[in-house]
Amino acid sequence: MEPVLAQRVHPVEPVRCGDLAAPNSELRQTVSEVVRPYLMLTGLAQGWTMFSPNPSDVDLYIEARITYADGQVRGWSYPRMIDMGYVERYRRERFRKMIEIANQDTSRMVWPSLARYAARRNNTDPRNRPVAVDLVRHFRIVPPPGFPWGPFRTFVCFKTKISPEDLR
Repeated sequence: MEPVLAQRVHPVEPVRCGDLAAPNSELRQTVSEVVRPYLMLTGLAQGWTMFSPNPSDVDLYIEARITYADGQVRGWSYPRMIDMGYVERYRRERFRKMIEIANQDTSRMVWPSLARYAARRNNTDPRNRPVAVDLVRHFRIVPPPGFPWGPFRTFVCFKTKISPEDLR
């Protein structure tokens, strides 16, 4: 008589490392669908572009220039990692990554939302509400080690009017 443990009720194929590493493998896609929500929720999801053959060499940030009903214009920058401590950087890393991606011309569909967000964050006086927002891109090339940093280059990449409904 064969021992019960020797019988396989559900045959399991051994998993090869290549099955999980191959970007289009069925196993990787199945595992990703199950695990991805947990990685996103905890902030542990990783993009590997930093380690790609050509990592980004651009230092960038986006500023919102907000025009108020009285004609005053004030600048407001989206949070930047360089201005934060380690704990705050960890908390806001996803926001930084969103700004990095939203900065690209291929992401222009999110620019109206970025402008409305800036207007809402800076809507502090009900008698003088934001009426327009210009998104300004600031960028410079990261120099090789030992070389000086150059100045930021700046240009307006998006302009929009802000309605009272946008401020809700």
